[in-house]
Amino acid sequence: PITSDFTDLETTIVSGPALDPKTRKFKVEHGQPFGQHYGFQAAWQELDLVKVTGDEKTHALSYSNEEGRKYFVVGPPYIGTATDMYAISVKWSEFAPRVHE
Repeated sequence: PITSDFTDLETTIVSGPALDPKTRKFKVEHGQPFGQHYGFQAAWQELDLVKVTGDEKTHALSYSNEEGRKYFVVGPPYIGTATDMYAISVKWSEFAPRVHE
């Protein structure tokens, strides 16, 4: 079932980093959207990130491949608050066309 509560590890599939007690989140809340583990892995780091983000100083350039694979491998479908989903959709519609240029 669709839920915003992921405290039951018996019914929730998570990757190793998501189980880290220092960073593990259990509930969808404002500022803490959830996403599916995405098979793109850290391949996003091979994109022209300055072009995609439109920012020569984008923080996306500062992450190692290991950090990219550990912390940034989520994608659709997402579950989040309306405010978070709006922010995600605005950035998605801004960045996605540049990926395919």
